Amino acid sequence: MKSLDRRQFLKSSAGLATLGSLPFLSLAATPGPLSGKIKIAVKYHMIAEPGLSIIDKFRLLKEIGFDGVEVKTDHLAEANAFVKAIEETGLPVHGVIHSSKPDIAGAVSFAKRLGGDSVLVLAGEDPKISYDENFRQW
Repeated sequence: MKSLDRRQFLKSSAGLATLGSLPFLSLAATPGPLSGKIKIAVKYHMIAEPGLSIIDKFRLLKEIGFDGVEVKTDHLAEANAFVKAIEETGLPVHGVIHSSKPDIAGAVSFAKRLGGDSVLVLAGEDPKISYDENFRQW
């Protein structure tokens, strides 16, 4: 194994110091909209505890360290129970999953009611038609 001489060591050290001064490597230390704590959330429908109520599921999520939850529009009829769970646990609903259903306005209203600020809308796909036709239709 070949050892580094002093000159090679200094060249390597200078190269590393130069890399550290490049702007793209120091983004992590720069304050901005994506800096700070990374929050951890889960989709509500992924909680496989059928015997628990909505509020109990929120308590469980809070207890194990989640910072938020995302709810499907399928739970619109249970909006009052979700609002109560949010109020009692402090665990926010940051967004609503809407899939590719046509009533986007209803999903936005549901998200606002729960205190969320996003709605995930998935484009539909019909494999029988072309990509361009799918894009125009959905």
